[in-house]
Amino acid sequence: RRRRRRRQRQSSWKKTTSMSVSILDDVDKEEENEQLDEVVSKRIKKSRLTGRLDLTGLNLTEFPMEIFDITNDDAPLTDLQISNNRIYHIPEEIGDLQLLERLGLAGNRLTKLPESIGKLQRLQGLWAHGNLLKNLPESICSCQSLRNLSVAGNRIRKLPENLSQLVALEELSVPGNQLVELPNLGKMFNLSDIDLHGNFIEDLSANGNDFQFLKALETFSLQGNQLKSIPGSLGNLKRLRSLNLAENRIQQVPEELRNLPVLTSVWLYSNDLRSLPKELHKSQSLRQLWIENNEKLDKSELEAFIRIMKDAKMLKTLGIDTEQARKIGGSFENVSAVSVAAVPNRSDNAGYFKLVKWDGNKSALDDSKRAPVLIVSFGSAPGVPNWGGLLKKLRKKVGENDGKSYDVLYVCDVERSWYAGNKMTGNLEEEVSKWNKQLEDTCTKYSRVLFLGDSMGATASLVFAEHATRVLAFCPQVDLFAASIRPSRSANWMRKYKTLLLQGALKSEADVTIHTGSWTHDVDQASIVVDSSEKQSEEADAKRKKKIKKKMYPVNNHRLALVLSEDDTLVNVVKEAFETEYMNAISDGTDTQKNSAATLRLLGLA
Repeated sequence: RRRRRRRQRQSSWKKTTSMSVSILDDVDKEEENEQLDEVVSKRIKKSRLTGRLDLTGLNLTEFPMEIFDITNDDAPLTDLQISNNRIYHIPEEIGDLQLLERLGLAGNRLTKLPESIGKLQRLQGLWAHGNLLKNLPESICSCQSLRNLSVAGNRIRKLPENLSQLVALEELSVPGNQLVELPNLGKMFNLSDIDLHGNFIEDLSANGNDFQFLKALETFSLQGNQLKSIPGSLGNLKRLRSLNLAENRIQQVPEELRNLPVLTSVWLYSNDLRSLPKELHKSQSLRQLWIENNEKLDKSELEAFIRIMKDAKMLKTLGIDTEQARKIGGSFENVSAVSVAAVPNRSDNAGYFKLVKWDGNKSALDDSKRAPVLIVSFGSAPGVPNWGGLLKKLRKKVGENDGKSYDVLYVCDVERSWYAGNKMTGNLEEEVSKWNKQLEDTCTKYSRVLFLGDSMGATASLVFAEHATRVLAFCPQVDLFAASIRPSRSANWMRKYKTLLLQGALKSEADVTIHTGSWTHDVDQASIVVDSSEKQSEEADAKRKKKIKKKMYPVNNHRLALVLSEDDTLVNVVKEAFETEYMNAISDGTDTQKNSAATLRLLGLA
């Protein structure tokens, strides 16, 4: 009986404690809500004087209706930024803000935009990337002043039929969606940049597109679609400088591309090409051309193409893969523009990987020849910073005559899926496995591996950190549900992804440093990993003794790496990390390596 009474007292105590904790939680939430309401009210009040309202990253779940309480004495609202919240619905009253010029809705949970958005006749920029949009309202075609439309990373299957009415549009950004075709783009004379990578587009000529009126188009990205052919009408794009057709099913490239007078860069890798555009040798502007991973190109076609491209006066880079190089033997050795790299077979379905060796073509065909260190760069969604350019700059900093060297593995997720793919199987581990397997196969061949990544690329560098010995992650997205940029996935998937990332970072033996600016959002994201690392290191049985470090910079910008790349700061950070890994690689190596003249110079012994 005494035991029963004791258990009853304990049970009563637990219930009372649980109720007390619940009440305290409710009080805390109420206080947080009051503080949030106060912050929102202050910012709205300030916007009455400035005409600009920034409610970014406040964890709002509802659109603040107080925004519409405008009087004649208030400055008209021209700039509204409400990105990086948890808002599910934008009210129709948004159409009442008829003097609005910039509207930021990115990184919310929106499934649609209101029809009233078409009333915003002065709207110049709309940023709604990283939501759950399945379409755009037809009324948006009435926004005659719109110059920038960014809806990347949604679930959009079809663009508005009358999109060509947006005659002022300069930038159309729709990567990482589910488009199968384009509407007729008509006479969009001002359109200079179209980004459609990572969709399912099959036919560019659908709906009568002939591109002859896109007089201002300079950049056209169609990487990672389902294209089987390219219309000759692309030859009408007289201002086109950059054309990315990689990772499609294209069998032939139209000769009309030779008519493009300022075309400088063409990506044709990972297609089904049977023949190559030999007329490009007449181009007076072409500087870069990549044709790797076209397995159906035979020896005679490759040899003939490389031979004729020797006459391309401006060509600096002609990218081929190791299998193509083996097909043609040594016939490429006298063509200075040819650059050989290793890429996985398309049948491997392993995403974009490209291994470039320090010695270039000399060791490209010999798998046994490797630099002491492998640097892996993970591409971010917008492709900045330019890791390729930075690593070339690093090569000059390191000094090509000192014996220090590194190979580079470029990794990029063109689907904007956070290196998980867009198949949405429900099995996250299976979704990331293709990336993990390819990284493992390459990284295990090196004793020292340095990972680099920014934003989405930084996230990947942490997810796959077990394959590295050192990681530099710049502003990673960790908790995707609270992130400023996020995939169009469910909240449950994002929670699983966070767990997967933390597991990858914490079980790795790599030396991990997360670099972040002063923006609170980025600091909070970095702290999730750093705090988890500190908690783990305090546990007596923790396998990982190293703490993950955080380095902060006085830069209030998510694009920290891009800012740091504007001077020598970023390249010096990478240089220091590389040189540490190089010395570790030499220490791990043979006596011959340890006693090399280059190593002795580094150690100050020669």
